[in-house]
Order: sequence, then C-alpha cells, then structure tokens
Amino acid sequence: MIIGVYGRIGSGKTTLCNYLRTKGFFVIDGDKISRDILMPGKKGLSQVIEAFGAEYLNLDGTLNRKKLGDYVFSSREALRKLNDITHPLITEEIQAVIGQNASRHIVIEGAVLYATKIIDLCDKTVVVTSENTLPRIMMRDFLTEEQALSRIHAQEVYNQADVIIENNGTLPEFYQKIDKMLKSIL
Repeated sequence: MIIGVYGRIGSGKTTLCNYLRTKGFFVIDGDKISRDILMPGKKGLSQVIEAFGAEYLNLDGTLNRKKLGDYVFSSREALRKLNDITHPLITEEIQAVIGQNASRHIVIEGAVLYATKIIDLCDKTVVVTSENTLPRIMMRDFLTEEQALSRIHAQEVYNQADVIIENNGTLPEFYQKIDKMLKSIL
C-alpha cells in the first residue's frame, strides 16, 4: 500500500510520517528528495542555475536556498519556472524509490503530491491541516511573518484526500487521530 501525505507547510506532515515510520512504514520524504536533486553535481542544480543565474549559488557551489526561496515565493512566474524544472526530477526519483521498496507499506510525504502527479501512484491520500502553521514555520525556519505567509500562500493544497486529519491539539491527540486513520484504511 502507498499512502500519500500532504498539506501546507508546517501542518504536521513530518510528525505524522515519523509516527508511521515507528509503525513499520517506509517513508519517502519528498522535501528531502527535492533538496537532493539540487545538490552540486546533480542535473537539477545545473538546470536551476541555467534558468535563474549563478547569483543563486553559494561560494561553495551549493544552492543558496534562502535567496532563491525569497525570489520564487515573491513571483508566481518564477515559482512556476522552478517547479517546471524540479517536479519531473522529483517524480522520477520517487518512482525509483518506490520500485526499490515495492514489497513494503510506503508513505510519500510531500506538499506537492498533486502538482507532481505522484498522487496517482498512491492507494490512499491523507491531508494534514492545522490552524497553527504560521507560528510553527516562523519559529522552525527562522522566517519573518511576511516570508512565512508567502510560502504558505504559494502552496496549492487540495483537501480532496481519502482522510483529512486536523492537527490543532496536543501531540498525543494527533497520534490518536493517526491510529484511527490507520485502522480505517488498512
């Protein structure tokens, strides 16, 4: 079984996936894959630099994610351009990892499951919602309110999942909701 987990930045997707990992699920972290494809020597990085310019490189040849993020989250056209580069590469990598782990229960975590069409590979989908995303990502990512809001509003999240889990309470309450979800879909 493949479960797709998505939701807005800071909603609790990673917490849910880490909990499922303790239950024996193999977790594919879409955010980690999106970072990996943009590492030095990877095709993704060279394509991004070709599209946006060398001013988005750090002195050590790595991508200056903050600078690029500030730019693309302030311009829908720039974000679309970046997504056109990264989404096919993310999809390709996730499909390869699924193939290597086909005999296991798999969870794919990613804010962009719909945008990348990875959602089509999932047997079930779960969206995590929360009213607390703004303070979470401001504190976690050291962002200003304006920067955090631009990232939240840049993500298209569809609440058309098989299961919607609200993450507005305590951690034990969230885990209880996840356990209930597992009983209903397995």
